[in-house]
Amino acid sequence: MFSSRSKEEASTLLGLLVGASQRLTRPYVVPMLNVLLPKSRDTSPAVASSIMTTLGELSRVGGEDLLVQLDPLMQLILDTLHDQASTPKRDAALRTLGQLSSNAGYVIDPYLDHPTLLGMLIGLLKTEVGQHTRREVIRVMGILGALDPYRHSVVEGISNDAYVEALNPADPTHPSNIGPQHDEYYPTIAFSALLVVFNDPSLSDHHTAVVDAIMYIFRSLRLKVVTFLPQVLPAFLNVMRSCPVGLQEYYFQNLGQLISMVKQHVRNHLGPIMSTIRDFWTTTTNPGLQVIIVDVIQSIALALDAEFKAYLPNLLPLMLQAFDRDLGEPRRQTSLIKVLHAFGIFGSSLEEYLHLIIPAIVRTFEQPDVPIILRKQAMQTVTQLSRKINFADHASAIIHPLARVLASPNSPYDLRMPAMDALCALLLQMGPDYVLFVGMINKVSERSSLFLL
Repeated sequence: MFSSRSKEEASTLLGLLVGASQRLTRPYVVPMLNVLLPKSRDTSPAVASSIMTTLGELSRVGGEDLLVQLDPLMQLILDTLHDQASTPKRDAALRTLGQLSSNAGYVIDPYLDHPTLLGMLIGLLKTEVGQHTRREVIRVMGILGALDPYRHSVVEGISNDAYVEALNPADPTHPSNIGPQHDEYYPTIAFSALLVVFNDPSLSDHHTAVVDAIMYIFRSLRLKVVTFLPQVLPAFLNVMRSCPVGLQEYYFQNLGQLISMVKQHVRNHLGPIMSTIRDFWTTTTNPGLQVIIVDVIQSIALALDAEFKAYLPNLLPLMLQAFDRDLGEPRRQTSLIKVLHAFGIFGSSLEEYLHLIIPAIVRTFEQPDVPIILRKQAMQTVTQLSRKINFADHASAIIHPLARVLASPNSPYDLRMPAMDALCALLLQMGPDYVLFVGMINKVSERSSLFLL
């Protein structure tokens, strides 16, 4: 009986001989193959790995001659790839598969003859930590060629209906009879592949590339791909929660753009979106992120119009926090400007919450220690809202502070004009009811060299 060491050395020498002599040993390839195959499942990993390497050399020399033993050879390769106990054996099997495919012309068909092969290679690519093995997997997949995923699904025994349902389990509107001739066939395949990467934490380095691809598809196809929202948005929001802090702004920017593209179709997915917004707003210390979150909220408001009113009770307390923070930092000032601008966009949806909003806005433009740019924006917000909301019950709480801004000798010209604009807007809204304030406003205007016509 030969020892394992002797078997390993013998098979290694045979492989070196075949590789060195090539044409001279070609007539003996099939007999050597018939001898080596039964011994290739040796219990010693070193022997099995050595024999597998020799089989690869036989494939390189014999080419199509090895097709006579194709089935047992492929079964051996697949079984070895399944073996998690020995990395050298798997590496040898990968090399042999590449040599067999390239020299015997056995491409594409391996995926069809062995439906588990593609999933096995992708699994190795995702889980294998060794760079050498990962490179070998990519090389082998390149040799094997590209297979139509739809055809692969059919080979696996999945019917058209089940395949589409597997890709879109929560979407009953998706067509069940889908094929290459269907408009949604290629987006289905693309989103399926992208979401596999998106849902795999081990591939987090590629998640931003997935986002870029998703956004490109949505920009290209617009409303044609809204049926994929039930799959895309949950995965998108899940990745946002686990992404590095430095990428949070990037994800929120893309979320806002996505909402702007799908418009009112986002309504069925607002629950988890609002939950994500609340969680990030309350935990982040980055004012820049809050600025982008406000942009996302504006996108939602523009998409839903009047329906947005139902979500204000949860959002307003968060946004009103921006008025109570230290406004000395430029990014916090930008955040508050965004909030004030958002109030102008919300318009009539804010009518029930004026008792909360008006005091915060008035406090902003009346306090002399608040930066001028914020005071000006606050008064412009009053002007905007007066065109959409009836301020009759709050007129006194707005007009008197505006008059004090005009009357103050320290108020710069940049504030006086927005104050007059706001007063004129209130005059147009209130009509005859404004007469109660005319005398006071005219006195203040005369002192300020401004006149209310």
